[in-house]
Amino acid sequence: MRGLTYKLFFLLIFISQFLNNATGQNSYYMSNNYVKDCKAFFYDSDNHPINSGEYGHNEDFIFTICPENVISIDLIFSSFCTESGLDIMNIYAGSDTSAPLIGSYSGLSTPPPINTTSCITIWFVSDGNVSCSGWDAFWTAEVAAPTPPTLSLLTNPICSLTTLDYQFNFPIQCDTIIQAYWYLNGPVGNSVTATATNCSNDSTDLAQLNLSAGLNKSGTYHLQFIANIKDACDSIWTLISYDTIQISDCPLDVEIFVEEDTICPGECIDIWAEGSGGNSANYVYTWQNMPSGPGPFQVCPTTTTNYSVSLTDGTSFTASHTTTVFVHLNPTIPSDTTICQSALPHYLIASPTGGEWYGQGVTDTFNGIFHPDTAGPGIHSIVYLDINQCKDSFNINITEIDAGPVLAACPGTSPFNLTGSPSGGVWSGDSISSSGLFNPLLGGSYVLTYTNNSCSDTTQINVAAISLQPDDTLCQSDPKFDLSFSPAGGFWTGNGISDSLTGTFKPINALPGDNYLVYTANGCIDSLNIHIIEISAGADKKYCPYQSPITLSGTPAGGVWTGTGITNSILGIFDPSVGVHGNNFSLTYNVNGCTDIMVARIRETRINKDTLVFCPGDPKIILKWASIGSNPGGGSWSGPGIYYQGNIAYFDPSLSGPGNHLIVYENNTCTDTALMIVNNNAVLTDTTICYLSIPITLSAYPVGGIWSGTGITDPALGTFDPNGLPIDTFEIIYTSSHGCIDTTNIGLFDLPTLSITDLPSILCFLDTNINLILSPTGGTLTGNGIIGTSFNPSLAGSGVHQITYTYGSGNCLQSISEYVVIGDTLNVSLTASDDTSCINEPIDLKALGSGGEVNNYSFIWNNGLGNNNTHSV
Repeated sequence: MRGLTYKLFFLLIFISQFLNNATGQNSYYMSNNYVKDCKAFFYDSDNHPINSGEYGHNEDFIFTICPENVISIDLIFSSFCTESGLDIMNIYAGSDTSAPLIGSYSGLSTPPPINTTSCITIWFVSDGNVSCSGWDAFWTAEVAAPTPPTLSLLTNPICSLTTLDYQFNFPIQCDTIIQAYWYLNGPVGNSVTATATNCSNDSTDLAQLNLSAGLNKSGTYHLQFIANIKDACDSIWTLISYDTIQISDCPLDVEIFVEEDTICPGECIDIWAEGSGGNSANYVYTWQNMPSGPGPFQVCPTTTTNYSVSLTDGTSFTASHTTTVFVHLNPTIPSDTTICQSALPHYLIASPTGGEWYGQGVTDTFNGIFHPDTAGPGIHSIVYLDINQCKDSFNINITEIDAGPVLAACPGTSPFNLTGSPSGGVWSGDSISSSGLFNPLLGGSYVLTYTNNSCSDTTQINVAAISLQPDDTLCQSDPKFDLSFSPAGGFWTGNGISDSLTGTFKPINALPGDNYLVYTANGCIDSLNIHIIEISAGADKKYCPYQSPITLSGTPAGGVWTGTGITNSILGIFDPSVGVHGNNFSLTYNVNGCTDIMVARIRETRINKDTLVFCPGDPKIILKWASIGSNPGGGSWSGPGIYYQGNIAYFDPSLSGPGNHLIVYENNTCTDTALMIVNNNAVLTDTTICYLSIPITLSAYPVGGIWSGTGITDPALGTFDPNGLPIDTFEIIYTSSHGCIDTTNIGLFDLPTLSITDLPSILCFLDTNINLILSPTGGTLTGNGIIGTSFNPSLAGSGVHQITYTYGSGNCLQSISEYVVIGDTLNVSLTASDDTSCINEPIDLKALGSGGEVNNYSFIWNNGLGNNNTHSV
């Protein structure tokens, strides 16, 4: 058995040493020791003089585990063996043996996992006889997050400072100070360079900040120190410290601000002034030709104008500033005009040149080409936006005139009427009456004019016998072409005709076999036959390079396939793996003397936008190329938040819920994934404060966002200042670093009326609790005899007592007092005219009371006596 114990011990030691080497943790053996490690291996002393691997005799050791700022320790035993009942381990929840005892352990039973919220002390005692293999254990500790350092400004904050000396409330590594993020926001923008001073052992509590511009304007500057600081267990925490610097001794200065310093005629802007330095409480702003005050004021200058303001505070030298608002001239454009619809396109002219034209009929925005026929009849407003972004407009009135399209007719056919628009005009030309009756008696091309409302338009009629190209046989895969025919001006009908006027024929749109195409002119028709030989290699298609070979299908069957990737030309087997992403292979199908081509596009299944971020409440999105970059289209989606409506896939963040969600896109047996990050709502708390309260700093999680809304004076810190605001509720907006927006409400309330009720002005000396009603609740009740919100006269004692109710804090602190009189303790004494008497000899008894409420004394006697204070017995 001893040999077995030895081998087991050797194996555990080997494993422990291996883990020790692998993890880099320290190992400790039982001894008198006080250690601060956050994790380590812990063994018995291994100090037996004869039996290696066992603890020694007559040991009496105390071992304490106590990392700095510890909040929990877990101690886990993997083996345990001591002499039962004689070699004992006591474990205490504290830094010494006076702490509470967790347990006593002896024998072969391994102690359970030990967890404390404090240090652990282990006391082991062995006798002088039998020993055992001891124990193997490991502990891990968790320590409290470090507290952000406090910044103390050592430099006197005066105007024009470019160097700030700061002291921390505890030493910080010098490299941390240098590498930290320092931000200084205020009236003057500054970048900050930090230097660690008085470094000793790479630590110091002093830092010097060099400012790029200096504190050159009076006002409040906010400093942020963001650093990565290690805790006692070497975990790194990002901590933020703040400081506020108030500069009030800079010379009086004023600056004018405008929304835009250059505008167009007819535009209005806001203008305002901001002062700094001097005594801001006494600022007086004086403008030329405007009301007093800082503004903003709305101004609408029609010409370039100078604006000036002066600032005084009753003490400092007057400061002044002037700014200029430039007003461009409106562009010079044409006057309103009227032209005929048949007029030729022409250029619009404006000054200055280089602008842009907009309006119905403008066919070239930059060159200003106007096409009357494109505009159509009616009044059209044409806008010119010049290079200064100033604009003006004029009207073009288009007088309607349209002689109609070119027509065709056969010689000798019946006369027919032409229709002009608007009706009521006059026709002129060869072989036409003024009312529009045309006689196609002789062949030729006739140019005819239609006149109405002082405008004219022309059309043409081609008179000739119909001549068509011969019948033809084509493959269904042949390209489109224009049929050969004359005269122009008629129209085509039939399968495969895509343009009835030009005679464009598309074999792919015709039917396999004979297709009779008819050409119609006024008074005559003719036709021809196009025979289509059926062939189709199928539509172009996308394939994944990793999918298995597929069988192509051509129409009609029985043809032969050729091209890259075709492994069987008769069966039409195509292997996509011959290509890589981006390859396009033209695959040819031959049958019945015709050839058709389909393009096999080799495309990996990809999602180009592999990460999308959503805010709570964001709308669902359609999963397609435009939103997520999925390619090729037509695949299937799966994963959290995915649902379908018909064939359209959606991702809905309200279905997935907050978190990081992986969705899968599958197409052609290949897949890709995208990460959909749905952020949580920011944790905000509605707040109510007194309207006299000092500025408060709002909090949100996650941190790092921007605050906005009425009363926000520092968007980065979230400072809300109620000064000057009415009693109301204000909606404050928090925009997180992810761009997500949440709102919270801050309510300002007036100082409430305080009251204490149910407290009598006079009370007897009684041991009883009187419940007081306080309005509003939530304040603090103080005074003798007060227990919470109750008053006990006996605890207060006799006399006059002031009971005070205090409510609020800071500038909103108020209190009221009530007074109560507690009578003396109720006492009674009894006197007798004699303490000894004979039978039937009367004795006078008298009771005397004191304390309490004198006028309400009532005496209770025994032996059937009444309530008076005197009796003769």
